[in-house]
Amino acid sequence: MPKDVLIISDEAYFEYATTAEYPDTFALLDQFPNLIIMRTFSKIYGLAGLRIGYAIIPDALKEPLNIVRLPFNTSSVAQSAATAALADQAFIEKCVTANTEGLKQWYDFLDARGLAYYKSDANFIFFDTERDATDLFNQLLQKGFIVRAGLKPNWLRITIGSNKENQDCIQTLASILDNK
Repeated sequence: MPKDVLIISDEAYFEYATTAEYPDTFALLDQFPNLIIMRTFSKIYGLAGLRIGYAIIPDALKEPLNIVRLPFNTSSVAQSAATAALADQAFIEKCVTANTEGLKQWYDFLDARGLAYYKSDANFIFFDTERDATDLFNQLLQKGFIVRAGLKPNWLRITIGSNKENQDCIQTLASILDNK
């Protein structure tokens, strides 16, 4: 990549990543002076409504980016919440553990049914239903489950919930799939 082109690594789900293959982008900062790493407090920290995140940038980009930065780009409430969230790493560890267990619930279900999916380093699973995903979306919505369809034909994206929420959604989806 030419040095005059910014490379942005969007790491919104960074804290959820548990696989050894997840890249260490910090190690790339010295190698690529045009790399910016962006992270958010919206996902695992649960501060989406406060619209706060941060970027890790090389020294050479600090001044040019500061020139175009808005003067009041976040609130003091959001900053205080982010500071408190960073201090509570036990909460993050608990969330990562729960998410890993939830993903396993979904992997077990999808493996048992022979449905293709992508392994996830986030708080959602993306899988092939081998059926019309929009129809499944509507049926799940009627049962109280809000999922995402339309990203790829026949595929659903489902956010990982609590053990019970996952099990309820899995049972509901299994029932729908069984009643073709």
